[in-house]
Amino acid sequence: MRVQTIKPSRDRIYEKPALIDRFVRENPRELNAEDLELARGYKNFKKGMFYIYKTLKKHAVFVDDDRAYAVLALADPINQVLGGMRLPVAVNAVLLPFKDKIIYDGMLSSYNIYFGGGIKSTLKLKYEKVTAQYGLIESLPISAAVKNQSFDAADKLELYMKTAASRDRYYYEIENLVEKNPGLQNLYTHLWGKVNARALKKRLKEAGVKGYHFAVYFDTVLTSAKTKAATEKQAAAMLGKGKRRGFIILSCESVVK
Repeated sequence: MRVQTIKPSRDRIYEKPALIDRFVRENPRELNAEDLELARGYKNFKKGMFYIYKTLKKHAVFVDDDRAYAVLALADPINQVLGGMRLPVAVNAVLLPFKDKIIYDGMLSSYNIYFGGGIKSTLKLKYEKVTAQYGLIESLPISAAVKNQSFDAADKLELYMKTAASRDRYYYEIENLVEKNPGLQNLYTHLWGKVNARALKKRLKEAGVKGYHFAVYFDTVLTSAKTKAATEKQAAAMLGKGKRRGFIILSCESVVK
């Protein structure tokens, strides 16, 4: 009943943020200077639909189309507020700045949506993408430095190549990146070499091979030697000058960058 009573007033404030300025100017509740400053900061609210991606000890992670936010609970833990709903959960919410942290305004309106494996995978990739570019947003308003954070083609390629799921999801993006940016070819080959080296390492271990280093180029073993230096030298001699940075060195114990 209380939520139904105050929700219209709450919605009106967010529709007309100038009301916040009026409240601060007139100060009808006779708030002190610190509390007035907090109220003034509420103009930097973030309102919309979010996915509550996960809950941690100190905060929950809210994700929208562009960013991921670390959101503190007001009183009750957010998973308790959600009544034990399985994450992720889609909600309508308003995020507010509070002493260099982010809170929500106490109202969460959830959608009764079931998230299958495909949607969960897409959301995971979105979370990884926005946090790779902007980090986890922990305060509002978002600083200009974060908004203007550069995320170049090499950064995107490394993110898209990170997991099997991301490689499948961003297959065409990966192909387009490499085609439009020929300078990424060595990095692309290097990343694929790391992927293929994991399977190769497993097979070498099963075969009982120890004490050797292997140069892997994409999905091909170029050469091997007892030392890393000797393996690198042999692989560099085998490859053309422009491709010498594309291989990786795999030891029988670990993958060496």
